[in-house]
Amino acid sequence: MLESLYSTNYYPRGTAYIYDRVFGTMTGRSGACDDASAAATTTAADGTVTGETAAEQKGIGEDERSGAAEEQGEEAVRSASVTADAETHGSAAPVGPVDRTPREGVGFKIIFLSSDTGGGHRASSESLAKQFQIYFPGTTYEIVDVLTDSCYPYNSAVPAYKHLSANPAQWKLVYEVSNTRAYHLLADTHMTVMSEEKIRRRIESLEADAVVSVHPLMTNVPQIACRNISKESGASLPIFTVVTDLGSAHCTWFSRGCDRMYIASEQIRRLALTRGKVREEQIVMTGLPIRHAFAEQAEAMGDRNSDAGRQHRQRMREGLGLGDVHTVLLMGGGE
Repeated sequence: MLESLYSTNYYPRGTAYIYDRVFGTMTGRSGACDDASAAATTTAADGTVTGETAAEQKGIGEDERSGAAEEQGEEAVRSASVTADAETHGSAAPVGPVDRTPREGVGFKIIFLSSDTGGGHRASSESLAKQFQIYFPGTTYEIVDVLTDSCYPYNSAVPAYKHLSANPAQWKLVYEVSNTRAYHLLADTHMTVMSEEKIRRRIESLEADAVVSVHPLMTNVPQIACRNISKESGASLPIFTVVTDLGSAHCTWFSRGCDRMYIASEQIRRLALTRGKVREEQIVMTGLPIRHAFAEQAEAMGDRNSDAGRQHRQRMREGLGLGDVHTVLLMGGGE
């Protein structure tokens, strides 16, 4: 399978196209790149929370520039991603339509880079993996914590997270100190020198068709590792970043060595452009990953304010035994 997928330089572009299709469908949008400035939407069975509104309430700070580049059409974004891949991987990928759908029953092997530092990262991985399997039967995946192959203090991220979660003041201090340009450069340099080769060998041993990072500490060095694997093998291994934060995000998310960066709100777009210097053509606005069961209900409901939408919601309420009882849905992240 790997030989056939790697047989042409079209592979990075084809995978980006497939990934757009998978991710866009999960958020109720059949063309993820068609309207890159639309507000991200996560839909639950009895309500809709728009990423744009939530992000505006949280804000990103007065020191960030507002305004993003003009919207890109789907083909323009894909063509630009080919150019970006050539710059990143050192090979010129031909531009032109190509069908990279895997053979029936074979699918892809996708590696998700994540860590048990909050439930949202794993939930996003599982949601995306399920959608790959729906679109491409035979797809397999693994959720891998490459921080365990890293150096101190990154290899102790899980126990450190548990400690900091129980001590909010310490969490705030660590977050504010580390969310700076100086720390970002220092951490990237430190981890690259001490851990890149180990992380590269770990990813290489998994023989993946694509790598997806859903964790801010697994962006820059895995991107370097994937570039080096591509150079060593002569076959491009694409890596994507899915930013799982909505209104604000840590600076370590925004490493620009990825083939695509999938985001959920205009606020995150501005952070990517200004703090990470991520290129506009790399960014795709899709929304946060949601479980397939929620996506099915969102599709069945359609416009929640239409007659059909209201009837669907009422049926769901009755099925849950809620009837006409006034109900408030409380949701939270982290643990």
